Amino acid sequence: PKGQGALYVYRRNGSTWTQDSVLHANDAKAGSGCGGPAVISGDLLVVAATRADSNAGAVYVVRRDGGSWKQDARLTYPGLPSAIRAGRFGQAVLIDGNRVYVGAPGMNQNTGAVVGFERDSATAHWRPVATLLPFAATPSIQFGTALVAVGNEIWVGAPGASRFQGRVHRYAHDTAGTFTAVTFSRPGSMNVPEPFLCTDPAIAPSSASSTARTSRADTPLLFAICATNADLLSTSLIGFAPSIFTALYLMSE
Repeated sequence: PKGQGALYVYRRNGSTWTQDSVLHANDAKAGSGCGGPAVISGDLLVVAATRADSNAGAVYVVRRDGGSWKQDARLTYPGLPSAIRAGRFGQAVLIDGNRVYVGAPGMNQNTGAVVGFERDSATAHWRPVATLLPFAATPSIQFGTALVAVGNEIWVGAPGASRFQGRVHRYAHDTAGTFTAVTFSRPGSMNVPEPFLCTDPAIAPSSASSTARTSRADTPLLFAICATNADLLSTSLIGFAPSIFTALYLMSE
């Protein structure tokens, strides 16, 4: 169908890249735009179709089985349909260990949310296990526009926050995957984030008490900012480990 989208997979052989596969969604429909944001880790590939379901969005999980790729799941926002209307679920996708995180910056009047999924080995079904929400849950902040994993943290971009100055929310989790702390950073003070703690990061409180918290001493951080128009912070996040490089691109709409 027209506008269904596709994802092209290339394999490197020496210094040459050759096309390996062309992937389509099993339930491809016209205008769904599958092939948007995508990420790969090992034999797991995640690709978004942000225009699917009348712009609510969907994400496809694909696994490599031998020499071919097979669709494993179609993920959608687990909440009320009214909340995700035009939610752009899949605007950002991230694989972190055995979890897949999906950003939906258009959810609830562009407030946004991030949902984490895990695959149940017994049933082979992907189930939602975490929901990240911003502290300043106001319309148009577009929380979930960008995602990156940095050590034991998930960083979430909200380019519309603070009158489009932008914010980067940092969610720390323990080895069990339970989120325990949240910080967020302002432009110009990325190395001195304003810290907050919450007991249940799946629920966004209206305010939180400040507490002393610093970056992990064993996690070197280097920031690079590339700007031609400094309108939006945290539109794109790129992270590399163990020597972590995070790029925050400032872009105009």
